Amino acid sequence: MPVFKRFLTLFSLVSALVLSTGCVAADLVVSDKLVIKYTEPKLIAHTSNSLILKYNNWWFSHDVVDGERMYPGMDLSDQLPVFIRSIFDPKIRKSLAPELSLLSEEQAKAFGITDGNVKREKRGTAELMAVYDEKSKRGDIYVIEERMIQHVEISGNAAEFAELMGNIKER
Repeated sequence: MPVFKRFLTLFSLVSALVLSTGCVAADLVVSDKLVIKYTEPKLIAHTSNSLILKYNNWWFSHDVVDGERMYPGMDLSDQLPVFIRSIFDPKIRKSLAPELSLLSEEQAKAFGITDGNVKREKRGTAELMAVYDEKSKRGDIYVIEERMIQHVEISGNAAEFAELMGNIKER
């Protein structure tokens, strides 16, 4: 992994930890341009590359996507933004190499992506691509920025997912 990417990953995680110590902060700084506004959780935990905020009946996690480690034995670093977009867009998926197209299709199925449940929004220059699966009560939000891609996962109801999506704001 290039040194700059490692620095950005470490910076995001350290910033998140510093700002959330004591559960007092209302802003989780996830990049130099974005924050996730949140209410006080019952628990904040950090595991390897993920920060987890646990509430009474739901939780969400945040991590920086690493193209080298996303799938064992496959380095997607050079193609990561296109690959992430392809999970949410079958037209982009068709333009990928056959093995990546198949992997993207499998990931889309795992997320429960259908024609009608993908959400796309912008926050300044950041692109948000998201899906919520009502049956499993979980959602995935990818935040694509120029220098990194972040993944926010939620296990909760549709209202909590919508609120979390809306709470990703420009700084």
